Amino acid sequence: MFPTITINNKSDQPAYRQIIEHIIALVKSNKLKPGDKVISEKELSEMTSVDIPTIKKSYAQLINDRVIEHSEGRGYFISADQNILKENRKDKAVRVIEKCINELEHLKFSYREIDTLFSLKLVEREEQLEKFTLAAIDCNPEALEIYEKQLGFFTKLSVIKILLDDIQADKSRNNTMKHYNAIITTEKHYSEVLGLLPDLKERIIKAHLSPDQKTILELASIKQNKKIAIICKSQKFADIVHTKLLELKIAKDCISIKLSTEPALDSIIKKSEVIILPPGYSLPRKNHLTSVVQNFTQKGGKFVHFDYQIQRESLLHIEERIRFLINK
Repeated sequence: MFPTITINNKSDQPAYRQIIEHIIALVKSNKLKPGDKVISEKELSEMTSVDIPTIKKSYAQLINDRVIEHSEGRGYFISADQNILKENRKDKAVRVIEKCINELEHLKFSYREIDTLFSLKLVEREEQLEKFTLAAIDCNPEALEIYEKQLGFFTKLSVIKILLDDIQADKSRNNTMKHYNAIITTEKHYSEVLGLLPDLKERIIKAHLSPDQKTILELASIKQNKKIAIICKSQKFADIVHTKLLELKIAKDCISIKLSTEPALDSIIKKSEVIILPPGYSLPRKNHLTSVVQNFTQKGGKFVHFDYQIQRESLLHIEERIRFLINK
């Protein structure tokens, strides 16, 4: 349900500006996130008793400021490009660093000594990470790609990707997995992994994954009755994408699925107007397929990568858990 917005008719601030500030405040407080749907002008007019032309003026300014985006036929969404919150974490980090430098100055350390101390501690952390092993478990290979991509803040950390089916089939799985310092899996599979690896409970970390905001907005911008093809490695990933498309009210009979291990990819590309691919996936480089792809794009065909992201709060939790396990 969209949060309630109330207009103060006694305020000197015009209604259109109040609406803009209300929506920005909702984004700042994380009550509205990139990819979330914003109610229509008519709905907001009914909520606030403000006329529709004024609402349109507010939305136009929010679009101009890249806070929201408009998708033809589907309405308004919080923009993936909005930068209202992007500096908060950086600003906080700068304050922490400045506080640390001030304290070190108070202890009579020179800037050169401070620089050396920071460098030594970073090298020490990297050495710890080189010895730290992390396993990621999921039901499909496409989702596993996100862990390596998003855990890049640990530059020396290597992520071993393991399919859930392989863990289930491994009779000596506790012995196999005990060599990993941490095991990360999705919220969906967390309970199952705990049941499979009860002796390693302390090392298992839950991650909340979802399609990223850019992906949601790109999918939401697909016009009705476009012919869509999902090309991927696994049926499980295809089912996830298919479900998301149905949630976005895209007609079931407009969607087809093709596994990349199957022949005749060129046939489905020729028949499609939008092709959805897994994160980081590229179509096989074959001469005949290259010309088919070129024709596809020249005719206005669109490629959309269905990228996952670890939700921000979950990512921070994972960072904390990994650091705790490293220093344990």
